[in-house]
Amino acid sequence: LAGEGVALCAVRPGQEGIGLDLEAWLDGDQGAQLWPGIMDGEEWGRLEAGVHDAQLSLAEGVTLVFSAKESLFKGLYPRVGRYFDFLDARWLAMTVQTLTLELKCPLTPALPAGWRCTLHWQALPGGVLTVLLL
Repeated sequence: LAGEGVALCAVRPGQEGIGLDLEAWLDGDQGAQLWPGIMDGEEWGRLEAGVHDAQLSLAEGVTLVFSAKESLFKGLYPRVGRYFDFLDARWLAMTVQTLTLELKCPLTPALPAGWRCTLHWQALPGGVLTVLLL
């Protein structure tokens, strides 16, 4: 986790991989400026309507979605072998410990549009940790 002074290690024998991300909380101005590159308008509307159910501010919700999509990329890149965009996945559901993502376009034959995964997240004093276990 570059630049954070934190090292994490995980061993998952027989599993397909892991994606981890640690992000500092965005402030309100940063969240308002960055969200269009992180999520589409439908996701933004869902975030505005439901972020408080996850006990987060709107800026913290943007941070969480950003981190979750980073974890998705880190977990899937070894299988996909190419870069893909934040907007290639959408978040569908958020709870106080999980976030569900769905691919909007196919990445490989084994990762078609509509493929879903649930990530786990933990709020920290200075940010959020997201984990995708494949």
